[in-house]
Amino acid sequence: MKIKLNEKFSNIFVFFKIGGIFMRKILEGIKNYLSDWKNWLTHTIIGVFLLIIAFFAPVDIHVRISFLAGVVAFNTVRMKYFGS
Repeated sequence: MKIKLNEKFSNIFVFFKIGGIFMRKILEGIKNYLSDWKNWLTHTIIGVFLLIIAFFAPVDIHVRISFLAGVVAFNTVRMKYFGS
């Protein structure tokens, strides 16, 4: 059974269209996340807090990454369920 050239290209275009829609949603979510002033404020406070702690007690990189992941998760849930 031969596949027509048009069918083959239409499958490729559908793949890229779906991928484009998915990527657009991701980029819009990142844009919304970065444009919210509450997220900037939270990240600034946590960053300053970690810098102050680093002067007195060195903090392991895993703890820093955990704080960052927690802040991102908290802000994402806040934006999704409580508005931005």
